[in-house]
Order: sequence, then C-alpha cells, then structure tokens
Amino acid sequence: MNNRSHNSTHPVTARSNRFHAAALSTAMTAALLASPLSQALEISPGDYEPLPDQLNLAILYLNTTSGKELYSDGKKVNDNFKLDTQVAIVRLLHNIDLANGVKMEPQVVIPSGSLKTSGDADVLGDASGLGDIIFGLPFKWTLEGDSKNVFALAPFVYAPTGNYDKDQALNMGENRWRFLLQSTYIHHFNSQWALDSAVDVSKTTTNSDFNGGQSDLKQATRYELQSYLRYDLGGGNLLGAGFGHIGGAEREVDGVNQDDALSTTYFRATLSYFVAPQWQLQGLVGKDVKVEEGIKQDFQGQLRITRVF
Repeated sequence: MNNRSHNSTHPVTARSNRFHAAALSTAMTAALLASPLSQALEISPGDYEPLPDQLNLAILYLNTTSGKELYSDGKKVNDNFKLDTQVAIVRLLHNIDLANGVKMEPQVVIPSGSLKTSGDADVLGDASGLGDIIFGLPFKWTLEGDSKNVFALAPFVYAPTGNYDKDQALNMGENRWRFLLQSTYIHHFNSQWALDSAVDVSKTTTNSDFNGGQSDLKQATRYELQSYLRYDLGGGNLLGAGFGHIGGAEREVDGVNQDDALSTTYFRATLSYFVAPQWQLQGLVGKDVKVEEGIKQDFQGQLRITRVF
C-alpha cells in the first residue's frame, strides 16, 4: 500500500510511485500467465486420443517465452517491461482400460524453471526453482459411431509445493491449492482431419502469505478455451494449429477487488514426428494475439520429447 502526501511529494516522484504501484500490480497478474501453471496443462493436437492399455509415457517439455509490452485495461502502458521465462516440465502418465471404450490416465506433472526480468521490469526481480506439482486423473470415452470421436473429462490438483517467497513479486509457486477441471472433445472429420477442443475451469484457495505476509490473496475462477485443427501426416505424425483464450482470474487483496481480470487470446502451431517407434518429438511456436492485462508474449517456443514404453 502506498501513502501519498499531497503537500510534500514532488509531482515527478508521485507519478513514478503511481506507475511503479500500477506496474507491480499488473506485472503480478502477468506472472500468472508466465508461470509454469499457465502452460503446464495446455493441450496439444492429439493429446487426448486414446492410448493402448497399460501404455506409459514419459514426457519432457522445454518451454521458452519472451515479452516486453505491458498492458492494462487493454491499453499498452509500457513497451520496455521485459519478462523471459525458461520452463522445463516433466510429465509421467500410465493408461488403464476400465471398460470397452473407457480409459483412465493417472499422471503427475512437475514444472521447474526461471522467470527473468529486465528493462523497466527489473524492479520485480527474478525467480527460479520448482513449480507446483500437479496430479491428474483424466478419463477418456470413445464415442459410438464410425468417426470414433472422443470425449474426456480430466480433474487436476495443483499442490503448493513450488518455490515461494512472500517478499518476492515473482515466484515459481503459488503458495495455494489450485483445482482444475479440463473437458475435451475430439471430432474426426475423416481419417486425416480432426478438431481438438478443450475447456478448462480452475479455482484456487487463498494465499494468506501475500504481499510480504501482510495480505490475503484470493482469485476468481479462471477459464481457458482451446481449439486446434490437425492433420494426420501418417505414422502418427501430426500437424496442427489453433487458438486459445484465457479469461477470468480477477484478484482480490484483503477484500479489495483489483479489477485485473485476464482476457488473453493466443495462437499455437505444432508439428509432431516419431523419430523412432518409441520416441516422438514435437515442436511448438506461438504468440499472444490480444492481451487485456499483463505482458504480451511476442514469442513462445516449445520442444516436447516423448518416450513410449
């Protein structure tokens, strides 16, 4: 909280303090998008296709993002607010056939990495370490009909295990529980073309150690929509592209609404290729198209390495 004196504060200093407070608040919102939680459960084209019984996957995601334009209420307020992220995510899952056309995939997702600021954002400092570990239990149903369309429902729980320092503006962990429900539908137009669509809804508990341990942070429900058109190149190799949108997640600090709801639209394109029967590589590129709050990502790149066993 800033205390301003109307009599003794120089106008330039006051303006600087107001900008710093606004930038800090907006950047904390941006950190929600830059943190491992934001990309750990993004789907890729083909992710929810049913797997053979008892199949295991070990997946490594190597993510990098960069951005420098800071937005508030849909307006660019700074073009030198640089935030770069390097995030590695390990995902382990096991497929179990429950019944004819019904599968379950217990899994664990472990993110880690670093958030690095520069330019006008360097006042926020950097962060690194382990992110919050995620436990999931997706269920998949292959629907009746020749198209073999798929419906999936996947509950996930984020445990507050990540690195968190109450005195830091940026952190890898959230210091609170997060509960997410992801619903996915795959429509097969034919043997080559398909549309993957997903809806996420997530809710958090209260972070009672916010703002140097002096405040309680609550957050409204966060929504995410994703839709990708994909083309099967043969041999399990896929080409896909589509858009996603993140909304909601407005923050409340000590009962005061921060009026900082997210509204971010992004683009992604992917290419997946089996380099060997048990090894798949996937490349992803993307960027934010429109941002209402936070730092606009002008680039996202990802290499995904999957081992099948």
